[in-house]
Amino acid sequence: MFFLWIYRDYVCIYAFSRGGSMKRYTLIAVFLFALTNCGGGSPSPVTCSVSTACSSQCSGIGYSTDGGTNCFSDSACTQSCSEPQTSRLRVTNNCSYTIWIQQQNMPASTPSVVQLTAGSHYDYSVPAAGQASTRFWPKTGCDANGNNCTIGQSSNPCPTGGCPPPVDSKLEATWGCTLSNPTQCGLTPQGYPIGDTYWNMSAVDGYTLPFTATVTGNTVTDGSCVNANCANLSFSQCPTTENLSVGEGGVINMNYSSVDLQVLNSGTMIGCYSPCTALTYPTFGGKALANTSTEAVMYCCPTPPISSSQCSTGPVMLPTPVTYVTNVHSMCSNSVYAYAYDDVNGLRHCSAGSLVSVTFGPNCP
Repeated sequence: MFFLWIYRDYVCIYAFSRGGSMKRYTLIAVFLFALTNCGGGSPSPVTCSVSTACSSQCSGIGYSTDGGTNCFSDSACTQSCSEPQTSRLRVTNNCSYTIWIQQQNMPASTPSVVQLTAGSHYDYSVPAAGQASTRFWPKTGCDANGNNCTIGQSSNPCPTGGCPPPVDSKLEATWGCTLSNPTQCGLTPQGYPIGDTYWNMSAVDGYTLPFTATVTGNTVTDGSCVNANCANLSFSQCPTTENLSVGEGGVINMNYSSVDLQVLNSGTMIGCYSPCTALTYPTFGGKALANTSTEAVMYCCPTPPISSSQCSTGPVMLPTPVTYVTNVHSMCSNSVYAYAYDDVNGLRHCSAGSLVSVTFGPNCP
């Protein structure tokens, strides 16, 4: 006697024999067959929109979307890769390992930390009324709750020894209002009604993981709603002898003529400081200066007292840009903020209904 059982992508065949006066059935064999290639045979070709998703084979018997740990069926893989984006923000993990995404200032219903296995993505729900001053950044080497991370644990709960500096590769965005009645739109922290979407990918504080950002559905025609490409970000390009000696008024501070911008934790590099953050962070090798101090003010450019024009013509950019800015502009094709008033390269103005897709990786440290 045979019994057929199908569960998801698998077929189980149970074989029974009948014997004895009580007509008992004895299980003599169980055969498990995979309906798909994840379990036997040669995988059929699958083309995905995310380069790492489903591209690596799981020991030749299927496709993996988590870097090779688990096998998934061709059908599941194709569905995952071809799922169209409908949310206003999708974040995808294109690293070869699991990462977590931390967010700030989204609605209370939004998880503060989201786990993303390699090749997977998460779609964030943005209120139609808009949402101001949001941030998203990657974390790696975290515990089961997405905390105590090796990289990216720059917000509470801080690990023993304090939080690392906020040098994270990050998305900053105020999401526009898509409601037809503008009186129902949300407000910015300054009390102004939210209109269009404004976003940027920022290396103002530093950087960690490489990333790209693409936008679709935009109807704004001022030319600023374009993609960002920092896929070539690398710790190897983090300056170790940055000259930050020119202070306010041109005063030379030789104590900062050769500053190492590497962020180290027990000898392991976990990020790259920007000049401002290196001068002002109190731990992890930072110099613990105030951002308004004569030594740091021209690299941090707080307003007041420093205006946009003063910052852009100060030592962070002239007579030649500091190495950090030069390297970030080069690695990111002049598409992100590398210092506080890098608006020409970094700021994006898009229509409220635009869809932004951010991908971290590949080549993650």
